[in-house]
This record gives sequence, structure tokens and C-alpha cells, in this order.
Amino acid sequence: MAWKGKIIAALCFSSGPLWAVPLTWPEIVELALQQNPSLLAQRKSVEANEAAVRTSRNSVLPQLDLSSGYSESKGDPSGQWNAAGEASLNVFDKGAYADMAVSAARRDSSVAALQLVSAEIRRDLREVYVDLAFAQEEVDVAKRIYELRKKNAELVSLKYDSGRESKGNMLKAQAELKEALVSTFKTERALKQAQQELGRQLGREEKIEVVVEPIPVHSPSLIEDLDLVIDQHPTLRVSKAVYREAQKSLASERSLFWPTLSARYSRSFTGENYFPSYAQWRVSGDVNLPIFSGGPTATQNRIQTAKANTEKAEIELMATRLEVQTNLNQALTTLLDRIDEVTVQEDFLEASKQRNTESNIRYSIGLMNYEDWERAGTDLVNYERGYVRSRREAALAEAAWDFAKGRSLEGL
Repeated sequence: MAWKGKIIAALCFSSGPLWAVPLTWPEIVELALQQNPSLLAQRKSVEANEAAVRTSRNSVLPQLDLSSGYSESKGDPSGQWNAAGEASLNVFDKGAYADMAVSAARRDSSVAALQLVSAEIRRDLREVYVDLAFAQEEVDVAKRIYELRKKNAELVSLKYDSGRESKGNMLKAQAELKEALVSTFKTERALKQAQQELGRQLGREEKIEVVVEPIPVHSPSLIEDLDLVIDQHPTLRVSKAVYREAQKSLASERSLFWPTLSARYSRSFTGENYFPSYAQWRVSGDVNLPIFSGGPTATQNRIQTAKANTEKAEIELMATRLEVQTNLNQALTTLLDRIDEVTVQEDFLEASKQRNTESNIRYSIGLMNYEDWERAGTDLVNYERGYVRSRREAALAEAAWDFAKGRSLEGL
């Protein structure tokens, strides 16, 4: 894909201002998947837990030990060679299998946590992307407002010079022009701040100058199976993983009441020459049942603790499900409200543009006083800014809606 080529170029040539070309949302997501520190750290946690699962399997696998040596003593100057091999197997060890299940549950918990971290990063990154996109737009709006105030100030000054306008109104028009200029500087500083925050989200230390594409406002897609969305939400998956881990920990504690059975077979050789020829073998089986391991009530107390933790995790799982469902409904309501506000602000903006055009004509030929004319210009300024803010709030509400559905970086 063409945008992947731009990403590679951006990563290879980062000595100067980064990314001279605009970046799309998929490009920024790809960079976040490669560079976001929180995501990379959680991936390492998954790798560590996966290694722990593999390590736990060793306790139930057959073991083989080989040894060879030479000994010589004062009473036996000829010396003795020896060689031995021993194979052992835990035939029945409920605790070992329970520990394997606990390790697997921890691995699953870290995988669920990775999905949640990815969803949180996507939400935060989307919010930063929205801020940057609308910071760019606000700069353009501020420049348009400055041009509007400049034309108004020039018109008022001409009328003042001809004696048809008061000095106070002329000074107010000049102040509004200065205010528009200061607002332009303010929006440019906000744009640089948004660029810096995007760089932080992407794990970049150097200052970057990024231009992103405008963000359209979409109506939310309807959800056919709300229960399915809730079940697949990363937050709920983390709670489920914690509950499963608590269950496996409880089973691990209960396994201490079960005996263990192990079998061993060994064969050894001794002699004055290598390889020694005198052979011996031994077969043994061990049954172990701890009676007072750690005290007569220690195991029972550990079981009670694990049981309480399991019940706590189950209650938190139910609470999490309700929270996810509530957040989903609230996010949808908020998004619909914000989209409606955008349509209203758009209508007000169109009306204010028309009113401002008409008032300019009437004021220039003396059919409108300064106060009414200035009010029409102020309305246009306010609705210009209000329209941008309403679209920004709608885009942020869409980001919250995506997070409420559990959308992660992998889902763009």
C-alpha cells in the first residue's frame, strides 16, 4: 500500500521536521502499533507469561539425567569409572496440573489486558488526532475571522474619516481586529501543542510537525447483537480472565490435599576401565501425601483465601458487565446528541453568513446602525467557532463510542 511507503520514509528520515506529507488515520495507527511504549510493554508482558506457561509444563514431562565420572582413593589406587542414567516421571500430580492451569490463566489475562491497552491507546490516539485535525481547522477559521475583522475595521475607519461614524465605534472595531490577530496566534500555539502530544502518543521524543486529514462526522452504525458486543469488550474480557485465574488458583490450593505419585528408573555402571562394564539398575515408585505441611490448618486457610478471592472476582465480573452495558448506552446517546448539534450549528452558520452579507450592504449605504451591523458580524464569528467546536465534540463522542464498543488499534 502507498501509505506504508510513506511510513517507512518517515521512520528512516527523522533528522529534520518529520512527515512533510499529510498522514491519514490508518498511517498513524500503524505507527502506534509499532512504536507506542505502553503497547510494546504490554506485549512483553504477554511474552513473559507465555514463557511461564511453557516452563510450568516441565513439571509433568519425563526427566532424564545422565552422569559420568572418575574417582580414585588412597586405598584403591586403581581408580573407578562410573556412568549412570536416571529417568523419572510424575505419574500423578494434581498440584502440577493446577499450577499449569494457573499459568495459562495468567497468560490469558495478559492477552486480555493487551487488547484493553490497545483499545485505550486507540481512544487516546483518536482524541489526539481529533484535537490536531480541528486545531488545523481552527487556525484556518481564526485567519478567516481576522480577514473579516480587518475588512470591518477598514470600513468603520473610512466612515469615521468621513464623519459618519463615532470614534468609539472605530476604536472598538480596531480592538476586535487585534483580538482576532491574538486569536490567530493562540490557535497556532494550540496546533503545535497538539502535534507534540501526537508525537508522545507515537513514542517519539523529537519535535514533529504533522498534518492530518480532516475528520468527517459519521452516524453510528447500529448494533444488532448488543450482548455479543458486551461479551467481546476488552474490559469484560479482562474481568473474565481475572475470574478464571482466581478459579484456577483455588483449584491449585485444593490440590494440596491430593497425594502425588512418581516413578523412577536408574541404571549405573562401574569399573576400572571406561566404559565400565559392571551394571546395576533400580526401579522405584513414590507416593507422597502431606499431612501437616505448613501446619494442620495452613492449607485450609489458603483455600479459604483463594475461595474469597474467587467470589470477589465473580462479583466484580458482574459489576463490569453492567458498567460496560451502561457506558455503551451512554456513549451512543452522547454521540447522537452531538451529531444533532452539528446539524443545528451548520444551519445557524449558514444563516449568519447570509445575515452578515446583507448587513454589510445595508451598513455601507447607511441603512443600518453600527450596533446592529456589529452584532451580525459577531454572530458570524461565534457561529464559525461554534460549528468547529460542535464537529470536534462529535468526533470525540465518536471516539468514545468506538471505545465503548471495545474497538482496538488492530480494528483501525
